[in-house]
Amino acid sequence: MPQPIAVEFTDLHIEDDTADVCIDIALQAMELAKSLGVKTVINAGDTLNARKSQTLNSLMAVNRILNIYEENEILMLAIDGNHDKLMYNSENSYMDAFSRHPALALVKTGVHGIISLPTIDISMVSFFSDNNQCTSNEIYADHVRAVNKEAGKHKNKKQLLITHHGFDGAKTNSGVPVSSDLTAKLVSNFDEVHIGHYHDNSTIGRLKYVGSCRQAWFTENKHKGFTIIYDDMSTKHVKSKYKEYTEIDVTLSDDYTKKIDAAVKLLNTKHPNDY
Repeated sequence: MPQPIAVEFTDLHIEDDTADVCIDIALQAMELAKSLGVKTVINAGDTLNARKSQTLNSLMAVNRILNIYEENEILMLAIDGNHDKLMYNSENSYMDAFSRHPALALVKTGVHGIISLPTIDISMVSFFSDNNQCTSNEIYADHVRAVNKEAGKHKNKKQLLITHHGFDGAKTNSGVPVSSDLTAKLVSNFDEVHIGHYHDNSTIGRLKYVGSCRQAWFTENKHKGFTIIYDDMSTKHVKSKYKEYTEIDVTLSDDYTKKIDAAVKLLNTKHPNDY
């Protein structure tokens, strides 16, 4: 019977307005891990939200999460997402402020087999781009090639990569198809790739956008939460608890004011706690 080895989440996006919500989500992941008897929570990037600077409140939220993880003997394995960085071509990120925290293991470039078991290796690669417009991704591709080469030496085990970027064929948060030189060929030695960055879950062959841990806007679906990873590389999605975004479309017509009034009443009665 497959055994759980880690709980995974991505795209927390902590900022002043969401700090309390994000602390709660991160602690939900921790409690899920404890209930499964596992000691590792994997964070696939974009812990923070503001690229140009971080507020004290946001940084203190990360510190509070890590302190509680430490108290509960849970390790957070994390990579940098694009929102965690000021300069995309640099290894430096805002998460470096917590790099010596006992509850955090931060992967800066790429590591093969950071979790290595008899049946599976889990590798991780942080976000990089040659410039801040993401028009060139050779630095990132080099890091991925390095772990992909190493994964090719261990074909007796399942190979799982966790990373954060926009691969060819994915869709952005606004639904626009991505055209990129980052393709499945780059990760050919991995049986499966779990990706953060875009918030709605989707699958492109072996590439899986696991979906963010919380709904951040009306345009996103509600399939948000955590991924339990098992030692045979199977997974299970567990929905997180958060305040959802709910919308009702009203077609404008001669009696649109009545339709809008009815829609507002429905939202206020059926979804009183939603955005």
